[in-house]
Amino acid sequence: RTYPVEKLFRDAKLFQIYEGTSEIQRLVISRFILKQYEHAMPNLFELPRDEIRVEEKETTEKILKTSQDLGGKYKCQVCGFVYDPVKGDPDSGIAPGTPYQEIPSDWHCPVCGAEKSQFSKI
Repeated sequence: RTYPVEKLFRDAKLFQIYEGTSEIQRLVISRFILKQYEHAMPNLFELPRDEIRVEEKETTEKILKTSQDLGGKYKCQVCGFVYDPVKGDPDSGIAPGTPYQEIPSDWHCPVCGAEKSQFSKI
């Protein structure tokens, strides 16, 4: 004769066996279904690689010159920023290749805000 507590333990073990079995069934079925699945986005490593042509910018004679040809570099006496005429200051609207003498008088240092008169030739 079995006691009710033993019966509860037996039922609990039986439930664990069935629960594990259903989990295995879920795994088997999901693997079967996922084999048919294809990603919406292709594998990036398998895509053909095409070279992208970069549009060549029209170079002016100013850009082809060195900073010495354009009047030399100028250094801010306040913060030490160096204005290179080959690079210019695109953030302030100064195009590359612009000599220091052609910069407008209202231009200021992009780092500290010092006036143009605070720069000295290097």
